[in-house]
Amino acid sequence: MMEPKPNETERIRQVAQNAVDEVNKMLAKMFPQVRMPRWRYFQVRGDRYAFGWTTEKSSDGKFWAFIYRITKRQWKLIKKVSFSRRKIAKSRALKWYHQRAEKLKAKVKNQ
Repeated sequence: MMEPKPNETERIRQVAQNAVDEVNKMLAKMFPQVRMPRWRYFQVRGDRYAFGWTTEKSSDGKFWAFIYRITKRQWKLIKKVSFSRRKIAKSRALKWYHQRAEKLKAKVKNQ
């Protein structure tokens, strides 16, 4: 059996690597990886609601503001709204947070 020359072995390895790279590119186009963008939230102390916003654009190019209700085992999405700018999404979450804080203050004051 004849062994390939060192130059030929390197050429075969390079051709194989190029083929693998091309297949990986095609698969990446067919099945893009989707990950949840990072997010932050405000929460009134002792309350079971979280008012959050994304700090990165989602896959559709938007920022989101959302409200979650926190139960013992999970976070349930109550409401979400999309925005073109992160600053606006954050201000909406902060607005919801302040509304909830005022509501809880009024509830405590009435008791």
